[in-house]
Amino acid sequence: MAITHGTPARNAAAAAVLSLIDAGTAQTVGACLFRVGAGGPISATLPFSQNPAFGTPSGGQASAIITTMEDPSAAGNASPVSSFDLTDRDNYAGGAFIVQGAVGTGGADINLNDVQINNGDLVRLTALTYTAAV
Repeated sequence: MAITHGTPARNAAAAAVLSLIDAGTAQTVGACLFRVGAGGPISATLPFSQNPAFGTPSGGQASAIITTMEDPSAAGNASPVSSFDLTDRDNYAGGAFIVQGAVGTGGADINLNDVQINNGDLVRLTALTYTAAV
């Protein structure tokens, strides 16, 4: 039998992980960095809308509190983005990440209309939900 976590444990895990995004002092909020490959060049930096970045977990999930989460003039790159990092307030330029995942146009951790981000593109997230492992 595989180890599983009940809802109270998943809520606590989600709260602990997501509270790390709110840590730091260099910026007022954490960010979502879109990258060309894990640890690769940053194509877009989207600051979270507020601190705390996520609401209270329920059912092992928490949604980002988004009013405006965008990069109005992304740096872009010749290659498509394939990963993202959620960072704390001290790691906008990269470095340590809190959560890392895949980016695609369907079936990925974050799905975008287009994974090709060009210089000057507007990149916007309208929803982001974190789910703690079962």
